[in-house]
Amino acid sequence: MFVNEPRFAGVRGIGQLVGELVRRPDRHSRPLPIVVALGPRGAGKTTLVRAIEDSFAGHVPQVVLDFEKHPDARPFEVFSKLAVGLSRHCPQFGRLPFPLVSLCSAVVAREPDVAIGPRVAEELREAIAQTSPTIGFATRIADLARSVSEAGSAPELGGAVDVLVKLIAMAEGRRLSNRFRKIGAGDARAVLTDLITAVRDDVDNEAVDKTFGKAFCADLRCAFDGWVNSARRSANCLVLLDNSHLPAGQAFLSVLQQVRGEDPVAFVATSREWNASWRHRWRRPGIADEPGSGLPPPRRPDQAGGDAVDAERLSKDWYLVLLGELTEQDTTELAPSHASFVHRLTGGLPWAVRRVVSALPDSPSVRDLRSVLAGLADESAKYLLQEFESLTEQEDLITASAGRGIEFLADPKVLGSEMPYGLGELRAPLVNNFWVRGEGERLVLNPWLRRVLLYLLATRPDDHRASWAKVHTLCRTRQEKHGSQVEALYHRLALEDVESVVVHLSGPLDADDVLFGDKAGRLWLQDLDAITAAPNRLPADRDPRDQVEQLIETIPHARNSRALSRLVAALWLYSDPLADPSRALRQTIATALDHVAIQVHGAGALVLQDRAEAYRKGLL
Repeated sequence: MFVNEPRFAGVRGIGQLVGELVRRPDRHSRPLPIVVALGPRGAGKTTLVRAIEDSFAGHVPQVVLDFEKHPDARPFEVFSKLAVGLSRHCPQFGRLPFPLVSLCSAVVAREPDVAIGPRVAEELREAIAQTSPTIGFATRIADLARSVSEAGSAPELGGAVDVLVKLIAMAEGRRLSNRFRKIGAGDARAVLTDLITAVRDDVDNEAVDKTFGKAFCADLRCAFDGWVNSARRSANCLVLLDNSHLPAGQAFLSVLQQVRGEDPVAFVATSREWNASWRHRWRRPGIADEPGSGLPPPRRPDQAGGDAVDAERLSKDWYLVLLGELTEQDTTELAPSHASFVHRLTGGLPWAVRRVVSALPDSPSVRDLRSVLAGLADESAKYLLQEFESLTEQEDLITASAGRGIEFLADPKVLGSEMPYGLGELRAPLVNNFWVRGEGERLVLNPWLRRVLLYLLATRPDDHRASWAKVHTLCRTRQEKHGSQVEALYHRLALEDVESVVVHLSGPLDADDVLFGDKAGRLWLQDLDAITAAPNRLPADRDPRDQVEQLIETIPHARNSRALSRLVAALWLYSDPLADPSRALRQTIATALDHVAIQVHGAGALVLQDRAEAYRKGLL
C-alpha cells in the first residue's frame, strides 16, 4: 500500500508482495502461500509486522497475533483469536461474521459450574423470542457464545447448544446449519456433539484444532460469497503472526497448512528459527545445498517485489524471505550520516544499525566512530546470545570467533572448553537461528555477531586461558599443521606479524624467472584480501596512517618490502571500519599497489593497477 515510507527501509519488496496477496483479481479467491519472514534476533521481523499493520490499517480487515504473548495457545484458540480480530469493523467491509467459530468456541470454552447451565439455556430461549433473527445476527451469536462458554456440565452444555442450533435455523433458514457439513460429518448437531466428545475425552486434540480451522476458513469464504459481499469486500483479509517459531506458532502453522484452501485471507508470519516443514521446498540458510536437490534459498526482500507477479512462486505452500542484511542504500535511510561506516560495521543488521546510530553524537569525531563498539558490546552480547544460556557456551563462542568461519566450533584443542561438546552442539543453534551464512565454500557468522564476539575476545586479559594471543596462536598452529598457509597467515596478522605476511606475498613478485601473469595477479590479490581480512585489536586513539607506519617501521627494506609492507598494513586496517572509519587509507593503498605493480613483469601488473584505480575512485 504505502511501501515508500521509511519504516519499510530494506523490506519494500515484502510490502509490495503483501499488497499483491491482499488483492482479489476479478473479486475471486485464489491459492496463496503463507509468507514467512525469517531472520536472527534484530533482523527487523517485528518492525516489519508493525509496518505492514500500519500500512493496511483501515483498508482491509486485519489482525496481529504475537505468539510470544500467547506461548501456550493451542491452534483452536489461535483460530478463535483471529476470528475475533477479523470481525472488528472495517470501512467498506463492515463486520465479518464468524458464527461457526463462535459456536465451536462456545462448545470448547466452558467452565465446570453446573448451576450456570439452566440459566444460560433460559437466556437463550428469551433471546430467540425477543430478537429478530435477521437483525444483528453476528453480534447476537457472539454474545450468546460468550454466555454458552460459561455453561457447566456436558448435559447442560448440550442443551445450550441445542438452543443455539435452533437459533441458527431460524436466522439463516438452515443455510448456516447446513454449512457445518463443510467442517465435519453430519449436520450442526452432529458436528458439535463430536466436538464436545473430543474436548471432554481430550483424546484427539488434532480433531478439535482442525474443526476450528475448517470453521474459520468456511466462515471467511461465506463472508465473501454472493454478489453483495464480493462487491464491497474487494480485497483479502490480512493475518500477521509474529514469533511463529515458538511451539504454539509451529503447531498453529501445521494445522493451518492442512485446512486452508482458496480462502480470502493472506497470512504473513515471522520466525527466527528454521521449521522442518519447509525442508522439502526451501534450502535452509547456513547449510550447503545437497547435490541434485535444486532447492532454492529463501528470497531476499528486494526479490519479493518482483515475485509478487510470479504466479509460479506464489503457488507454493510457503514463501520464505530472509531478513537481516540491509544494503548500504537501505542503511542510508536509517543513518543519513556515516551510512557507509554504519553499514560496514553492522553488516546491515537492523537492530545494530539503530543502536549504533543512537549511540553516536550528532557530529561524531573519528575517535567517536572508532570507540562506538566499546559502549555497545556487552548489551549486544546479552541480546544476541539469548539462545546460549550457559556462560561456558558463550565463552566458547567468543573463543571460536577467532576463525574466519565456524570451523573451530567443534575443535576442543582451540576452544579448551570445560564442556565435552559433540560435533555441531554449538553450531546447531547458530544455524537454526540464522546466525550463519554461506560465504563461498565457507560458513561464517553474522558480521555483527562476530564483531561483538571478537571485541570480547580482544578485551580478555592476557592471562586468560583463552586470551587473544593464545587463541590466535593455537589457530595459527592448527592451520599450519593442516597446510593452510593463507589461513595461518590470517592469524599471524591478527597477532600483528606483518613481516611474515610480507615475506609470503613477496615470493611471486620476486621470482624473476616466473611470469607474473593475469591469473597469478588475481590469485595474489585473492590471498592478499583473505589475509588482510584478519581482525585486530589495535588502540583506537591513533590516526590510522600513523599506525600503518608504526607497524612497518621494523620490517627490513628488501626489493618490494617497503611498498608491500605498507600495502599489507594499510589494507589490514582499512578492512576494519573501526580501525579506519573515514577510509583515510584509500590513497595509501592505491599508491602502494601502484608501486608494487611497477616492479613486476607480466599482465598481472595490470591487474594490480586496476585494483589501485578502484581504490583511488572510491569503488572499494
